[in-house]
Amino acid sequence: MNPRPLDWTVNWDEIEVEFTDLGYHQHPLEIVLTQVDIFLVKIETWFHGLWQWWHDRQRG
Repeated sequence: MNPRPLDWTVNWDEIEVEFTDLGYHQHPLEIVLTQVDIFLVKIETWFHGLWQWWHDRQRG
């Protein structure tokens, strides 16, 4: 019997991105890239959940 894989579920409501003002101007591109990175992590998490669902379904 295989052990169940780790649960990679992420509660995105608990994750907040804060840009603190440290006295320098943050380039808007940095903010955009950070948002894109967060989006990609969400997509990766979603696909992992989908794969897990499919795998569990195939096992019955």
